Amino acid sequence: ELTARSDLIEFRSKSVRKGLPPEKYIVTYKCRGILSVDKNGRPVYGRKHQVEIYLHSQYPQRWPGMKWLTPVWHPNINHLNGSVCIDAAWWTASRSLDRLVIMIGEMVQYKNFHDDPTKPPFPWDPEAARWCRAYRAKHPNIFPVDKNELLRPERVKIKSTKKTTKARVRLK
Repeated sequence: ELTARSDLIEFRSKSVRKGLPPEKYIVTYKCRGILSVDKNGRPVYGRKHQVEIYLHSQYPQRWPGMKWLTPVWHPNINHLNGSVCIDAAWWTASRSLDRLVIMIGEMVQYKNFHDDPTKPPFPWDPEAARWCRAYRAKHPNIFPVDKNELLRPERVKIKSTKKTTKARVRLK
């Protein structure tokens, strides 16, 4: 259903074993995000970002394992090893995988990020967090880098609850 409502997200299973649900997924985001910074400290943008999501034995009590597969520059995704940090307080066993995929996509777009090292949740990539704070101070309207909604709005057909009846005319 998630991919049916989005032109910006592709979701495919990586590990398929007969009779069992997939354990690994590759999610591709086709939205604007920051891949790196150039030698002058300016963002280098890209429009294809991939993360692998792994449903380990402790899922859903613990959030799934995640590893970034493409270049990325984000305070909550480590650009050196691809590890992804989400707010532990945000995760609950009732969170859907779809909701997690949306949240990660909003991280790519810089709609969702934490770059303050003094307040939890703390940045996962200190170098990207320092850059983020400094760049944002000079360019206050830089974020989000992509304002597109990841999902198209749902179309809901509303049925009328009123019965239509013809007006009766009474003659005296």
